[in-house]
Amino acid sequence: MKTGHALTEDVRVYTFANEQTVTIEKVRNLAISASGNHRLITEDKRLHIVPKGWLHIEIQSEKGWEL
Repeated sequence: MKTGHALTEDVRVYTFANEQTVTIEKVRNLAISASGNHRLITEDKRLHIVPKGWLHIEIQSEKGWEL
């Protein structure tokens, strides 16, 4: 997996088919694995993995699209 892309997102919300959501704040790095999972690093250096299969993503960012 590559290092990823630097981001400055305020909030990222993933919505899945069962209407469950995953909300992650202050995303600073995104890497997409070969399997399609999203690997995120937040401002507080926490690591998150969001599995592929989400239907919608909502992003709040002052910069707009960063990828």
